Amino acid sequence: MDFLHQPENTGIDVDLYISTWSRTRTTNPPINCGVGVEIPPNYIDVTEDDIRNVITRDAVIKVHPYLEINHTFQLMHYGWYLGFKLIEDSGNIYDYVYVMRPDLFYIQPSFFMNPFDTNYDNSLGVIGIMSDTNLADGEFFSTYDNIKLLLSSDIFELDSTIGNTHQIWYEYVINKGLHLTALPFEIKDPDRKSTRLNSS
Repeated sequence: MDFLHQPENTGIDVDLYISTWSRTRTTNPPINCGVGVEIPPNYIDVTEDDIRNVITRDAVIKVHPYLEINHTFQLMHYGWYLGFKLIEDSGNIYDYVYVMRPDLFYIQPSFFMNPFDTNYDNSLGVIGIMSDTNLADGEFFSTYDNIKLLLSSDIFELDSTIGNTHQIWYEYVINKGLHLTALPFEIKDPDRKSTRLNSS
């Protein structure tokens, strides 16, 4: 994530927005989050101060009250929606938006290299897929308008309580008229298995 951690060294102007829930069941040892906590059944409380104590740059941060939603993926979809609303409420309009699960910001064993040699006008940049019709959903990248299209209120219509959640996400993206494009990234962990996508 070099261009996120050190934007001044890349010539890319990047603003960081962090939108997350007030509690989680995802541990993150690199930032000492949840270390020693038995999960489940316990949750880890998350505060804005916790986040500011571990990030090393300015950011717009919103910690939302945790919602008791029946399915984790529905909670994630709502979190994406609220995160993009933070950007909209800022009044800033960006060329590109990169969406990432907050915990992956510190534990991802790869870094996202400069992606701007690819045209994303009609495509969504992703790290990988699980099969031909199953799309990973931890992070994705595209133009501001494409992300706005994806994270509109109809994302709440996705029924993740039945079927394959990754297939549901894949079909949602394709039905929005977006092609899938491989994001350029470099693997830091040689034991990590990854799937690269061809542009389609």
